[in-house]
Amino acid sequence: MDEKTEKYVVTISRQFGSLGRPIAIRMGELLGIPVYDRDIVEKAASQMSLSLQEAASYEENGKTGFLYMKTPLIGKTLELKEKLYETEKKIIIDFVQKGSCIIVGRCSNYILRKEPRHLSVFIYAPFDARMKNCVDTLGMEINEAQKMIADVDKARAAYQKRYTRFAPEALNYSHMLVDSSFLGEEETAQMLAEVVKRKFW
Repeated sequence: MDEKTEKYVVTISRQFGSLGRPIAIRMGELLGIPVYDRDIVEKAASQMSLSLQEAASYEENGKTGFLYMKTPLIGKTLELKEKLYETEKKIIIDFVQKGSCIIVGRCSNYILRKEPRHLSVFIYAPFDARMKNCVDTLGMEINEAQKMIADVDKARAAYQKRYTRFAPEALNYSHMLVDSSFLGEEETAQMLAEVVKRKFW
């Protein structure tokens, strides 16, 4: 098998406002591989015969779906949340089996921890840089940005700890921790894409 055709996976965990999602998308463009993020939960909802109305309502509150980020689970009951996690887990594994890809969030760094060709990255940034990204790039008001940074980080940490017992930035399941403010969005994506090429191509 040609070295570049042998599949690999990159998982991206991130702090809110660190621009982890656009960095992941740009990496996908540079590497020529798909990036899976919110479509994971949408596909899970479809498989579980759940209405997407609740998820859609989160997406409609702001162009980037800020309220959705604060509630990474569909459903109100513990049973439904557990079933959703297991469904998403199967979808993530299925995506990886189909070919090289980038998975954003949803405990994918833990779920795919035994994948032999796996790069796990946690993207973060200092608070001031995240605030600037929220205001300048995401178009948020200062008070809104402050609240979203606190709320989303808390929600993501709780979600990760619930299913993995580790924080999103835990070294146990991260190969690289990257401060996106050091190089900026484009150069961070280029740097990480180069790491993937050196490791897996």
